[in-house]
Amino acid sequence: AKELHSVLPTTFIERDKNFHYLAGMLGHAANKKKPELVNFYYSEMLEACAGCHTKFAMHKFPNLISQKGNDHAH
Repeated sequence: AKELHSVLPTTFIERDKNFHYLAGMLGHAANKKKPELVNFYYSEMLEACAGCHTKFAMHKFPNLISQKGNDHAH
């Protein structure tokens, strides 16, 4: 793991840490039976996945299009 972290970009590591935080919060919300929080953290995780894949894995996901700036609002 140390060797892997030494070759990965800092932004990737930060995104990965955030993803694992969101996953933990999703599990916590599910265990507490809080459906509104489950939906929130699930949505945040999906955005984290798409954002990371857009930045670091477009060669594997060429049809993935970033949704930044699409004026989407809740």
